[in-house]
Amino acid sequence: MNETQLQAIFNSITNKTNYQRANLISTIEQLSDTELSSIIHLILTMCYPKGPNKGKIYSPYLQKKANEYINKTLYKHQNYQSLQDTNLQLEKTNRKLHQKN
Repeated sequence: MNETQLQAIFNSITNKTNYQRANLISTIEQLSDTELSSIIHLILTMCYPKGPNKGKIYSPYLQKKANEYINKTLYKHQNYQSLQDTNLQLEKTNRKLHQKN
């Protein structure tokens, strides 16, 4: 690669980064005061507590995993039938354990 091509790649990366930064700032400026305090707390909380990445924001992979976990557990919709099935399963397990004991 010659210097012109390298400069073009550098400019492309810089422009993308500047666009992302401007987009983030624009999004933050549109938040209400309540949302702003929540986003500050989110950024401070979602950092590695120790190790070589201490203080850096969690990787997108870990963020996605945390979000999936929250969606599966916090917003889990349980109906009567699923609770009844779970109860039956627990009763069966309980009987088996009593028999072993």
